[in-house]
Amino acid sequence: MQPSQSEVKRDMDDGEGAQLMKLSIGTPPHDIYAVADTGNTLLWTQCEPCPGWYKQKNPKFDLKKSSTYRLLPCDAPESTAGVVARETVTLTSTSGKPISFKNIVFGCGHNNTAMGRKFSHCFVPYDPGHPNVASMMNFGNGSEVSGEGVVSTPLINKGDNNLYYATAEGISVGDKFVPFNSSGSVSKGNMLLVSGTQVTTIPQDFYDGLIPQVKKAVDPTWLKPIEVNDTNPRDGALLCYNTTMDQLKGPSLTVHFDGGAKVQLSPAQALYRYHQHKLLCFSVLNATEATNDSVSIYGSYAQSNFLIGFDL
Repeated sequence: MQPSQSEVKRDMDDGEGAQLMKLSIGTPPHDIYAVADTGNTLLWTQCEPCPGWYKQKNPKFDLKKSSTYRLLPCDAPESTAGVVARETVTLTSTSGKPISFKNIVFGCGHNNTAMGRKFSHCFVPYDPGHPNVASMMNFGNGSEVSGEGVVSTPLINKGDNNLYYATAEGISVGDKFVPFNSSGSVSKGNMLLVSGTQVTTIPQDFYDGLIPQVKKAVDPTWLKPIEVNDTNPRDGALLCYNTTMDQLKGPSLTVHFDGGAKVQLSPAQALYRYHQHKLLCFSVLNATEATNDSVSIYGSYAQSNFLIGFDL
């Protein structure tokens, strides 16, 4: 597969900084910005005509203007919900020239497809002060990650080849290790690597062991922790600090993955600016409905500033 590359920027309008990837669809190419989400199997975009639609800055895709648009029947194996079709998707190659992928299944609403067996990304950290700084995603040959300091952990196949699971054993705060499960047992593939969700979500038992250590790492004599209820009722409360500082001294976190891989998170990866309440918040959230056997989400804040490769 010829190496290809796509520009990725954080969406500052949504208040949390979702990763937006630029690509083109149709012939002639129509530019769109889609959420780069490794935890979702569906590629979709809004199409004309669209009497009821979500607000977006760029014009919607007009299928009547594309010569390569092909509608799929409702009983096609790729069908989900909505109008499903095939189209040409265009990315930029590493040489700067466009590279096209023909007959990609997509939907004016939903789609499922994948391009290639290797890809890598390095997301810039969330920085509201520099909204135009772009990240890059690479596909195909040349997207491999190698060199000094590289660590690896096995991807776990759980029956869905479009989702990427790894096994997290626990998180260290300083020199204090907090296991994923207080019982000591860990299920393989307990962590879903997701770029379309910003925060990391873990079970309540894991969260209850982790949060006290995080609070200790931030000096409580001058900065008091507060809890903020998230907008999603399935999630718990955000641990936040009412401060204008974008960097705090601590916490120093290390995520332990299966196979001995250790990933150290800086404060810039462990904390983020929560615009709705103008707070600095911990980028790990408790899922109140989750159990220790449930799959957790390893979000894009924790992945930022790392070159992460997927070899499937």
